[in-house]
Amino acid sequence: MLSLTYDLDPDRENRIAEEVLVDTYDLYEVIAAWFTYLEDRLSFPFQAHWGDPDNGDTVMVRDFDEDNECDTNVFMKVVYDDGEVEDEISILLTDLFPIDADEESQRAIADWHYWVAQGNLESFDEDNDDEY
Repeated sequence: MLSLTYDLDPDRENRIAEEVLVDTYDLYEVIAAWFTYLEDRLSFPFQAHWGDPDNGDTVMVRDFDEDNECDTNVFMKVVYDDGEVEDEISILLTDLFPIDADEESQRAIADWHYWVAQGNLESFDEDNDDEY
């Protein structure tokens, strides 16, 4: 996974606190809130770069991968075409960078990338290993 860093963004922090994490008290509630936030805002399908924001392979993002619903990561179903074979695979949302998604989808994905890059997901994984 490409490691991105983000400067502290007070507007984004405020949006995440007020629109995503409000009234969440444990890992389950936080992850459920993120899924709801993303489900309400992402419009499918859209193209994205996979792995590198500028030069990654282009994939078509079709939907959430429902097989990973209870995971602490968000997986997406994408169509990957290597020129010879077209295949539907599951990719982490943190590895996808929208190319032609609408503004609301782009903002929601950027919010997720930002939140994960701030170390929030790792802190949940470390603090709540027994919770799931």
